[in-house]
Amino acid sequence: PQAIHTLVILLQKDQPQQHQQVLVDVIITLAAQDIRPLESLLNHSDDKLVEPLISIINGLEAEQSLRCLMKLMHHASALIRQKAIRAIMHRRLMPVCEMFSLIDDPDEAIRRLVLKQLRLSRDNAVEELFLKYTKQPYSYNKRPITPVFCPISKRPLSRKPEPGEICPAGATG
Repeated sequence: PQAIHTLVILLQKDQPQQHQQVLVDVIITLAAQDIRPLESLLNHSDDKLVEPLISIINGLEAEQSLRCLMKLMHHASALIRQKAIRAIMHRRLMPVCEMFSLIDDPDEAIRRLVLKQLRLSRDNAVEELFLKYTKQPYSYNKRPITPVFCPISKRPLSRKPEPGEICPAGATG
């Protein structure tokens, strides 16, 4: 497992696709035995090193993969966060409603990605979270709430919907 550091550095060099795939497979095998070297790379590396590791993490067993990807969901880089969220959603490693707080992510692309997944989930728990969210003057992250969009017209709402109302007449856009 200590060879993971060296193999990741080799992975960054220009090589034929076959060689890269062998390196990825070896790293996944070693990380399955002991994930700590891979985790240390995630904690202390620059974005150029972390980004390709997401596909490696995605090849790990679900529990290990989820633990690493959840750390990356809060990474400073929006691109890293977005790739980690996509990996979690693609493998369905966690319920969509558990990602609800990400609708307040500072990056618009991430907010849109999460909102799209929440909309597609058609989950009652997600609907309840949206109702609670719209009743708060501030978001989970203590920032002003991002606009709420009409589920039909996809336009921002100028006011909160009344109970039982699907799309208020005040939809703008």
